[in-house]
Amino acid sequence: MYTYASTDPWDTETMPAGGIHISGNITLDAGSGESGNSGGSIQIFQGNYPAAGDIELLGYGDIDLGGGKGKTTGGSGGSVSMYANSGNQGVDASFYNDVAFNTSGGNGTTGTGGGAGNVNIDLMNSIGYNGSVTFMFENHGNITAMGGSGANGGAGNYIQIYSWRNLQNTGKMSTVGGDASNKTTGVGGAGSYINYWAVGDIVNSGVLDTSGGYGALTGGAASGIVLNSYYGFVTNSGSMFANGGNANTTLASTGGAANAIALTSYSDSGAVKLVGTLNTASTLQVVGGKGATPGSPGAIIFDTVDVTPSDYTLP
Repeated sequence: MYTYASTDPWDTETMPAGGIHISGNITLDAGSGESGNSGGSIQIFQGNYPAAGDIELLGYGDIDLGGGKGKTTGGSGGSVSMYANSGNQGVDASFYNDVAFNTSGGNGTTGTGGGAGNVNIDLMNSIGYNGSVTFMFENHGNITAMGGSGANGGAGNYIQIYSWRNLQNTGKMSTVGGDASNKTTGVGGAGSYINYWAVGDIVNSGVLDTSGGYGALTGGAASGIVLNSYYGFVTNSGSMFANGGNANTTLASTGGAANAIALTSYSDSGAVKLVGTLNTASTLQVVGGKGATPGSPGAIIFDTVDVTPSDYTLP
């Protein structure tokens, strides 16, 4: 789904790229079979510049791009790509979503579970700013990009969100690896990362989970959770998990490695806006998975960094 700026042929005035407003279930999940098929993908693009009008997904159930189930291997999930306002002129646009996304891999049986598709939402292509926009990106829908289960678990895939202004999330986001069903040699799927990046405030109250899946012989490795703000506060009240997957401790097994949770606020000596990090969540976990050899633990990082930016200027 695309919208572009163009030129009026009569008076040669530029007509900005308009908004995109979607209300209706979108189903691109794959069918099952001997091997599960791959889910379809969706791209929403508000192209070139100037642009005016929001991207809104609201008023209905979900967008399902999940992979199909397989008697052997599971199918891969489809991917989500959303881009807005490319170019370098001012914009009046924001992204609002209250719809659930599913890009998870399908379950396998005798083979590996399907890998998830990624979710990439990029509002960073523009350096414009509109002071009336409270949050350039606002999400209230759950986003699930988990690996499917199988004899070996499938891998989760990443969720990354870039916003030129503020970023707010209340939805649950999961990139967890799939569980392995093989009771002696099963390997859990790896989790993938969740990354928020904003030039402005980040406010997260949703649960974020990048943990590895269970595997009898080898637990899946977790990936990291990173909330990076330039010139703004990072405020979190949602539980976060970057735990390694467990393994069967009665085998010569290895637990999955945990990863890091990092909340970082960047500024420079000339910035006029206060920066910092604040966490009020009761649960931040970076625990290595259980096993005859336990997985290594992760780290929890809260940091305010003084930098001299080259590409990022305050509006």
